This record gives sequence, C-alpha cells and structure tokens, in this order.
Amino acid sequence: MRQNLLIKSICAVFCILLFFSCSNSQSLEAANLTEETLKNAAAQKDSELLWTRELESVRLTRDYSKNVAAAKNFKLSPGAISVANTNADSVYPCLPDFGSLDNSSLSTELTAFLESFCNEIALWNLNAVKMEQDSEFSLVLFKYDVEGNWLSVYGRPFPVAKPAVAENSSEVPDGGSASEEKKRLFSDWLYGMPFFDGDSVLVPIRFTSSFGTLDVSVYVCTGSAFAVRQIEIQKMQ
Repeated sequence: MRQNLLIKSICAVFCILLFFSCSNSQSLEAANLTEETLKNAAAQKDSELLWTRELESVRLTRDYSKNVAAAKNFKLSPGAISVANTNADSVYPCLPDFGSLDNSSLSTELTAFLESFCNEIALWNLNAVKMEQDSEFSLVLFKYDVEGNWLSVYGRPFPVAKPAVAENSSEVPDGGSASEEKKRLFSDWLYGMPFFDGDSVLVPIRFTSSFGTLDVSVYVCTGSAFAVRQIEIQKMQ
C-alpha cells in the first residue's frame, strides 16, 4: 500500500514538473517571438525615415589643431582660432568728416601716379601736374580758389613760392632752406575709398599740415595713360 502511494506521489510530482517545464518553454518562445517582431518593426521604421543633411560635416572632420599660419609650437584653441580668423574681411578706419580709408582697390600703378600728383600739389608745383587734354582750366580754378581762400581759412597769407634749388647745388635762396619740407604747403596726405566709373576713377584726397587740412576730389582718367581730368575742392579747414 505504501509502495503504491509512493509511486503515485512520484508520478504526481513528475507530472507537475513536466507541466511547468512546458509552460516555461512556451512563455520563452512567445517572448523571443515578441522581441524579434519589435526588432523587425524598428528596423523597418529606421529604413523608412528620411534623414536631413548633416550640418557642417567638413568642420567635424577637419583637424583644427594645426594651422599653417601659426608657429608649430603655438598651441591652438577654439578661442585663438576665432580671434585669428584669416578669412575675415579687412577692417579699415573711417573718418567722420572724410569717409572710409579703404583704398585697397587702387592698383600699384595708380597709387604711384597719385603719389607723384600729391607731391607736386604739396610743393605747389602745379606746372608739373599731368592734366588730361582740355582739362587745364580745372587746375587754374583749383589754384585760384586755394590761394584766394588761404588767408581767410588758415589765418595766414599764402606763402610766396621760392625757386627750387637745383640738385647737387649748394645754393640756397635768401631766407630759404635747402630742406624740401620747409618749402611744402602740405606735409602729408591720405586717400579715401575710390569710386570707379568706366575709364575714370574718383579718389578723395586729404592734404594735411600743421595749420589745417585741404580735402579734394580728384578725377583720374585710367585710359591708355593716367591723367587728371578734374580737381574739386571739398573742404578747407
């Protein structure tokens, strides 16, 4: 009797274990099936998405730790690079009563011509100014206006021109000096931003001295040869 009861108990336990084992297997298979279904669904959704273009992809792949414009032993940082931006536009000063001093568009040849022109004006050697044909009257008016307004603007008589000293000559005019600077009406000059129009260019020029300034607009012909087309006084002060 006991033996039969023991056998029945063992069989009952075995059946219970078998039942739970089958249940766990089915649950595991169901879980795996659900997981695979979610992976497939996620992969399908990802393939159907339209992604936008990557922003600044070049900047993300570029090595900014080196720069050919900086010394090799100089340690670069984001702050240093932002300050020393070699691609930034140049900054030029601007005078409130004159304008921008950006004359970077002037060619080397035109600058050389303007330097020669300004030097002759500073020495008041107007006969040496190269004027365009039939434009000499503009130079005559310029001379008349400057000399006529000199006293009222600068508070001193217009200086009397002295004969120039010949090169390699030791002769000095009476009361004069061999120094060219003492014979100059203006000690320096600067150019404003030029304006190009066809075969001519307008260049604002300011002549400076210890007693005041003279602002003029000079129209230069840029054809086969440089020549001054017109000179206009803008301000004497």
